Amino acid sequence: MATQKELKRRKNIPAIDQNFSRIIKENMIYADKTEYIHKMLQMPQTYFLARPRRFGKSTLLDTMAELFKGNSELFQDLWIYNSGYQFPKYPVIQLNMAYASSKKTETSLEDHIIKNLRKNAKKYHLSLKGVDNDYESIFQAVVDGLSLKFQSEANLESTPLPEPEIVRNVVILIDEYDAPILDHVNSNLELATRNMETLHNFYRMFKDQKNIYFTFVTGVSQVARAALGQTATNIVDISLLPQYAGICGFSKTDLENLFVDRFEETIANLKSISKLSPSATESEFKDKILNWYDGYNFDGQKLDVKKRVLNPFSIVSLFRDMDFSPYWFDSGPPTFLADFVAKYPKIFITAQDSTYTNKALTKISLSSLDPTALLFQYGYLTLASVKSVGEVSEYTLKIPNLEVTSAFEDVYRQNIFKIESKKMKNELTEKLKAAFVSANSLIIEEILASALSSLTFFQHEPNEKLYHVGLQLFFTGLSLDVRSEVASAWGRSDLDLVFDDNTYVYLELKYELLPEEKEALEPSAQLTALNDRLFETLLNPEPYSIDEVRLLIKDIFPNSSRLSTSLKAYLTPVLSQGEPLTAAQLKDLFSKLDGEFSQKKKSKKLSISSKSKAILNKTAKNAFDQIKDRRYTNHYQLKAKTIVEVGIAIGGRNKVKVIAKKIKG
Repeated sequence: MATQKELKRRKNIPAIDQNFSRIIKENMIYADKTEYIHKMLQMPQTYFLARPRRFGKSTLLDTMAELFKGNSELFQDLWIYNSGYQFPKYPVIQLNMAYASSKKTETSLEDHIIKNLRKNAKKYHLSLKGVDNDYESIFQAVVDGLSLKFQSEANLESTPLPEPEIVRNVVILIDEYDAPILDHVNSNLELATRNMETLHNFYRMFKDQKNIYFTFVTGVSQVARAALGQTATNIVDISLLPQYAGICGFSKTDLENLFVDRFEETIANLKSISKLSPSATESEFKDKILNWYDGYNFDGQKLDVKKRVLNPFSIVSLFRDMDFSPYWFDSGPPTFLADFVAKYPKIFITAQDSTYTNKALTKISLSSLDPTALLFQYGYLTLASVKSVGEVSEYTLKIPNLEVTSAFEDVYRQNIFKIESKKMKNELTEKLKAAFVSANSLIIEEILASALSSLTFFQHEPNEKLYHVGLQLFFTGLSLDVRSEVASAWGRSDLDLVFDDNTYVYLELKYELLPEEKEALEPSAQLTALNDRLFETLLNPEPYSIDEVRLLIKDIFPNSSRLSTSLKAYLTPVLSQGEPLTAAQLKDLFSKLDGEFSQKKKSKKLSISSKSKAILNKTAKNAFDQIKDRRYTNHYQLKAKTIVEVGIAIGGRNKVKVIAKKIKG
């Protein structure tokens, strides 16, 4: 363990959201980013940086602010101090838009901007007497006033000029420029759009300011880039430039240099709580850190592994608590990922290995949100590979690390498959593993049927691919190592499971539409389409007329006599009011229709005819035989002590037949 002398000498763990000055003065851990800032100052202009939340953007801006204020004493131990930089003083306007979107205040975005500008003026003792109380007038007065004030102070010892020159000496630093838009995209699109227009009018004033020396804008996403208006055409976007890939976050070198004196006690604590094996080495500890929190790459050209960064919030939290946990995910909006998955249930599967051009990945618009690109910008995906197609770069995406993977697993486990506690998950996982290892067809069948019955109606369609995805999500939610469509010379598997390199399970899936499913599936397909319309409506809310609502209900329930008494009681006042339904009312209606449909389907789901049983048996055998015909090998199979082949026939929710056989072990 560390000695008393070592404890006294080592740096402190920074608390959350500490400013740069306090970090330095209180001897806190700080990853030096001043070389990146110096690089930008070789060509001062307007720069833009998009990074996920909690990635150190605010600390970076605060570092810049202290640098431009000329506070050289704070930088004595940092790279820029010995670079030849002279630390000239500039007036700095700092704007943080995150607070403008707070739901705890009734203050409008316009009022927030005005308040923020007045705060900057007061900091420099700049009078705004006689200036109109609108953000255009105040911004112009603050920029002009600060520029002249600093010119006058610089010329105190010389003869003042009769007409002050236009000097580029004002610095503007904007943090979370997109918060007033992104915070309302899902809940209040009208307000998000209105805030977009306000920011567009505000930011466009920057372009014509001749005395602005340097501007730096940060945000989580580029969804709101249109808000930057004409200014956007003059912005240098460094978000995916390789020379700025490490401007936020910790590198592997930072991990070694900044936290090495905390390794020993952290390892000891992790062993005491069984998060590391008693024999684990420091090397194994570092590997686990990288597995949990590494993987982010913002190098948009070669994706050099040396330029990957670790999540800074999670790394600091790891050494503070001396425990592994999804810190970054837990610090975010509590329902964001759950709401996202509910809207795009297959996103975890479809997003990985998806390919985007630079423009499609970074220039997404508010009117047509691409869910995969949005997940990338929010930090739930990162760059996996890049290739050049002519002059265009194409990026392949991936989940960055175990922290994000575990977040998705929990969402699917709890919200889709209703396995709400970790205890339930662990028990079910062990039961399923044991069933696969022993090739117990009946228990595998029981568990998979229960899992598929958890899929809600709008995810359920009569096709094999959806069940394939459903089972993949189920295995993912149980934290199993599941591989989809593993290739061989004989074809591709459907799903394979790997258990600690000891057991390899082949799963071949086939779908058959059984006779008793046909009638039940027709409304399901209609409801799927209608829910797609609902999601579009929530993004672009336009009231539905009563006539349109009547048609929707008729499409789902052609025979009104089949409606329950409770639904009729709900619909009567709704359909008689004559006023169009808002997006919120429409959402409530769909929720009640969902419940009505699910109840009717639930009452039928257990019935299965002898003819359908025979179809399922035959289909399961065909699936099993297809595995035998494929006969491929791979690295995991060669290492496995046990190999199990499983043929699965699915005829609908709760209608599953399994044939499993152990062929090795």
